[in-house]
Amino acid sequence: MLGKLRAGCAVAALSVVASGAMAQDRNDGELVADEILVFGEKTVTNLQDTRTGVQVFTGDEIERSSIRDIDDVFDQSSNVSARFGGEGFAIRGIQNANVAGGGASPLATLYVDGAPFNGFALRTGIEELCDAESVEIFKGPQSTSFGRNALAGTVFIKTRDPEYDHTVKGSIQGGTQESRGGCLTVNTNIIDGVLATRFTADYNYTDGFYNNPTLGLDRQAFNENQSLRGKVLFEPTDWFSNVLTLTYSNNKSGDDEADEATGVFNRNHFGNIQGGEDTETVIAALDSTIDLNDNWYIKNVFTYNSANHDRLDDDNATFAALQAGTNDPGNTDSFFRANITKTFTEEIRLHYESDDLRGHIGGYYSFIDNDDVSGGSGGVPVSFAESFLNGALGPGLGGVLLPAYSNLTNVRDRIFDTETTNLAIFGEVEYDVSSFVTVYGGIRYDRENFKSDGSEVRTVAGLPQTATSAECQLAQFLAFGTDVCAGVNAAVLADAAAAQPPQVDTTSDAFLPMIGATLNWTDDLSTSFTVKRGYRAGGAGSSFITSTNFEFDPEFVWNYELGVRSQWFDDRLTANANVFFLTWRDQQVVVPNPANNNANDGITVNAGESRTYGAELDLYAQPIDGLTLRGSIGYQQTEFTEFVSGGIDFSGNEFPNAPAFTLAAAAEYEFDNGFYVQMDANYRSEAFTDAENRAGSIEDARTLVNGRIGYRTDMIDAHVFATNLFDVDYIEHSSALTDTAKVGDGLFVGARVTVEFGIDDLAQ
Repeated sequence: MLGKLRAGCAVAALSVVASGAMAQDRNDGELVADEILVFGEKTVTNLQDTRTGVQVFTGDEIERSSIRDIDDVFDQSSNVSARFGGEGFAIRGIQNANVAGGGASPLATLYVDGAPFNGFALRTGIEELCDAESVEIFKGPQSTSFGRNALAGTVFIKTRDPEYDHTVKGSIQGGTQESRGGCLTVNTNIIDGVLATRFTADYNYTDGFYNNPTLGLDRQAFNENQSLRGKVLFEPTDWFSNVLTLTYSNNKSGDDEADEATGVFNRNHFGNIQGGEDTETVIAALDSTIDLNDNWYIKNVFTYNSANHDRLDDDNATFAALQAGTNDPGNTDSFFRANITKTFTEEIRLHYESDDLRGHIGGYYSFIDNDDVSGGSGGVPVSFAESFLNGALGPGLGGVLLPAYSNLTNVRDRIFDTETTNLAIFGEVEYDVSSFVTVYGGIRYDRENFKSDGSEVRTVAGLPQTATSAECQLAQFLAFGTDVCAGVNAAVLADAAAAQPPQVDTTSDAFLPMIGATLNWTDDLSTSFTVKRGYRAGGAGSSFITSTNFEFDPEFVWNYELGVRSQWFDDRLTANANVFFLTWRDQQVVVPNPANNNANDGITVNAGESRTYGAELDLYAQPIDGLTLRGSIGYQQTEFTEFVSGGIDFSGNEFPNAPAFTLAAAAEYEFDNGFYVQMDANYRSEAFTDAENRAGSIEDARTLVNGRIGYRTDMIDAHVFATNLFDVDYIEHSSALTDTAKVGDGLFVGARVTVEFGIDDLAQ
């Protein structure tokens, strides 16, 4: 029977403590906090027993709030934020992709039903939360538990497992911006106690808030997401349980960069093609549990994830380009990318549980096959031409020739094939020394091999000729008859012909320890202190312009964290807090290519050091029957303590996309007659969007308010809702180096109806 319980833990309600809701004991009318179960630490854990920062949003809370996708979850979290207009996220100021521009792998990973997503799938992959069981955000290094790509943390989306009943649940939604969508779930009990299935279909579409005057479109930044998911629960005996998940999704979106010259909040995009992204994802996951006896059990998790990502951009989609005629159909600066990433993972663990001792040991294997094709045409940056000419000829002749080389066009096609193999062994143990003291520790040995091979074809058009260029003729005169342009042209063409992507084979390994202790002051109050080591593996790459090959070593962090878990007033209030301090060594950063000292042709080296520190407070309460409250406050400080690139000292600068303050609050009141009112608000302070902390590269500070009014029974929930209720204008991402910016969505109004019923109940 234990096997069924362990496999079915995901089926159990992840309780309302995390969502701020509480159950009412029908016998005495007292409010009682339900238990929340957390799965991301490999063993099932009560939220109040977790040691490091974690925030959990249950499926019930998601359905009873304005949360619709993963970015909404980030908005409601402390020290977590979406970045670059929803194309990623940052945990405690550390972006999932990178902080200082370097590295070949992510710093944080999003998982769906145990399958890790790559960076391309994260940009426009599964984001909707139809039939979600929970979303768990683990903050801080999780490398001891998860190894690669967990230096900043991990995010888990867990969908609901099958149950032994016959139920149907469906919802339909519509709203402004031509939005429409729905979700349907059918759960079937095939053999009671042995075999059950669950099928979910989801579709959502919106025109978005951007216009394209060039093409006459009002759906420039559309989003269209659809997914199908099937799950099978098979428990042939009391000691053997399996959950199989198969998911297909297709997610499309249009470019959402607004022209600054015509006002970013007019949301105009002037591309002559409707650039965008399209991600098709297939996931298979098999989670098996074998009970050996009352104390020992085996857990095996296999996943397969295939993500097919296509991208097309117009790199000159501004009003200025429209006026100059450079974004006519025949003059498009374009970029395309096609990426297919297949990921296999296999993890097996042996667990032991007794009254005072708990632990597990395990092994992990993953293989990632990444096929990437990219290319396009575009103007060569003037800064590169200037740097090249000055380096080759000196400022004198270089300055004379610069006008002749300011309109070059670079056409390139690159093919990258990479393979990443990860092997690890790990273990954790927890021991109750007494009812007051619990000690715990763990270690992981992680080894990663990275192979890369590829090819590149590059051509340069628009090279000037001495016979027709006044600048070339003047340079020839100043050089006493030497055909300077012919020499420069030959060097440029030779450089283009010589450029090749890296062909490398590198291996990184790391020991990743964790140790800590918990003091249980009372049944409702505990404090924990934990020390963890995290890392990101090394790798290789090539510079953007000259394709100079380079390799770099792993980077490491130490994280020191104090956690407080508490419940008050007969469990009507839950207050959890964490304080953290992180040091970062051998940080992978981008510096100008030494071959040409050009910042536009950067390479990755281990030349950075950083630190972050901060605190989080999460509150959940139900002071009276019918009223549910939730709040969170996050404070963080990030700093490069050593980082010099291209003669610029970034030391003392903040990380990009690292707001100092995040605040969120939510309240719902449900009347006795079934009507309810729900409101929530979230605040994020201003942040820079680049490591140089340029004045024009910012994310605006903003406060967003959402709300809904509805009616709810056991079978139906009907409500109207609004997001960004006060239609606040704010910049999500801008750069001092471009003429475009990403801005947040405006006021959105809609209605949603959800119906749920049991087939057996209807038959009666």
